[in-house]
Amino acid sequence: MKPIVLTGPPGSGKTSLISALEADGFPVFHEISRDIIAREKERDGDLLPWKDHEGFHREVVRGRKQQLKEALALKGPVFLDRGVPDGFGYLLAEGSVLTQDTVGKLKGLPYHNQVFFTPPWEAIFTKDAQRWEDFEHAEAIHRGLVDIYERLGFEIHLLPFVSVQERMEHILSVLKTDKT
Repeated sequence: MKPIVLTGPPGSGKTSLISALEADGFPVFHEISRDIIAREKERDGDLLPWKDHEGFHREVVRGRKQQLKEALALKGPVFLDRGVPDGFGYLLAEGSVLTQDTVGKLKGLPYHNQVFFTPPWEAIFTKDAQRWEDFEHAEAIHRGLVDIYERLGFEIHLLPFVSVQERMEHILSVLKTDKT
């Protein structure tokens, strides 16, 4: 099975869901942007989305490509907290226009054809040290993410506003899979 992308805007429960899948024994790859932000803040660096958006974007894409390569080497269902297209969804949310050439280069990424979205959920949304966006911005990011994944031909699954366990069960039901 190809690696499965879980995506969504900040504060929508995605990280909790990835952690639950991991606790249940599934191999997962965690969000790398939070690590980059934490590292840059610790060393007082400039590779931050609010200081060097393009440089940050390049670093995130590089890291997500490496995660994809590693995920492809594993057997069974593997879950990724975001995929390579996510960075481009963020750019769309910022008002960037993607050329057909850019979109064309993203086509054919070897992810599972079904992408699972944690939609904006105001009741659970909070800011933290790495999450600088407000809820309105999170909604724009969601629209950008849906836009890029639809352009790339992935099947979008919006997860319901239910518990983490129920979301996990929903994903496994749609995939018709378990840990094997």
